[in-house]
Amino acid sequence: MPSSLATTPLPPATSPSSARPQRPSPRLAVLDGLRLCAALFVVLFHYVGMSPSHWGTPLDTTFPHLHPIAAYGWTGVQLFFLISGFVICMSSWGRRLGDFFISRVVRLYPAFWFAVIATTTVVTLTPLLPVLVERHTLSEVLVNLTMVHETFGITHVDPPYWTLWVEMRFYLLFAIVVWLGVNYQRVVTFCGLWTIGAIIASGAKEPVLEYIFMPKHAPFFIAGIAFYLIHRFGPNLLLWGIVGVSWAHGLHHVRMHMNQHSWVVVAAIITFYFTLLAAIALGLFSRPGKHVTPQVAGKKPRRGLLIIAGSLSYPLYLFHQSIGWIVIERVRL
Repeated sequence: MPSSLATTPLPPATSPSSARPQRPSPRLAVLDGLRLCAALFVVLFHYVGMSPSHWGTPLDTTFPHLHPIAAYGWTGVQLFFLISGFVICMSSWGRRLGDFFISRVVRLYPAFWFAVIATTTVVTLTPLLPVLVERHTLSEVLVNLTMVHETFGITHVDPPYWTLWVEMRFYLLFAIVVWLGVNYQRVVTFCGLWTIGAIIASGAKEPVLEYIFMPKHAPFFIAGIAFYLIHRFGPNLLLWGIVGVSWAHGLHHVRMHMNQHSWVVVAAIITFYFTLLAAIALGLFSRPGKHVTPQVAGKKPRRGLLIIAGSLSYPLYLFHQSIGWIVIERVRL
C-alpha cells in the first residue's frame, strides 16, 4: 500500500486514477468469513449433494431435507472466484511483481504440497477405495506437486484441485497489471480487455483462447476486481457496468454447463453472491462513522474469529473430498 496518500480523495467519477483512499484499508474480515462459507458449500455438495452416495443409501433418503440444498453447493466455487478477484486486486495494490508472486507462492504451495502428500498416503494405504477415488503413480503425484499438472494431461490427486490452476491462470493474467503498476485505469482496462477476450473465446470455441481467457470463470474474477474498485474509489456507472456485464456473462456460462438443477435457483444464488460482494464493496458491513485501524481491529475477538475462519478455508478445501469420502465409508460400515 502506498505510504503517500492524498488527504482528500477526488470523486471517482471525476478522476478515478488520481483518487486515493484517505488511509490504508484494514483487512476486510467479512471476506474471511465468506471464504469459509464458500468452502463449506463445496464440502456440503461433495458429501451430501452429489452422486454417487457414499452413505450406503440414496442421498435424498439419507438427507431428505439437506440434500436438496447441498445439491447447489457447487456454486461455492463461483463465490470463491468473486472473492479472489476482490482480494487479489486489493492485496496487489502498491506491490512489485516479485512481491506479488512470492505472496501467491507462499499462500498456495506449502499447504498444497502437504495436501497432495497426505491425500496420496491415505489413498495408498486404504485397501478398498470409494467410487471416484483413484490411486496415482509416483510420477503423477510428483507432477501434481507443480500445480500445473493439468497442462500435461495428468489427473488431479484430488478432484477439487482443478480450481487451483484456474486461480493460477488468473494470477498470471493479473500479473501483467502488477508488472505495469496497479492503478485505476490499468485495472479497468484489464477488466475490459479480459471481458472482450472471454466473450470472443466463448464464441470462437478455440481451445487456446478458451484456455487463456477462461470464459466460464473470467466473469466472476472480473466482477470481484470491479467490486474492489468500487470499495476503494467509490461507485460509478463504469464500474457498475463491468459488474453487470460480468453478472450476465457469468450466468450465461453457468447455465450452459449446469445440469439436473433448477436454473431459477442457480440464478438466484449467483445473484445473491453478487449482491453480497456489492454490499461489502459499499461498506454496508462496516460500522458507519467509526474507522478502525488494522492494529485495533485485529484485537477484536469477532474479527479474529473471522480471520481464523478464512485461514481454515484453503486447507479445508484441499483435504476434504477423497479423504472425507474414505472416512464416510469407514464410519458407516
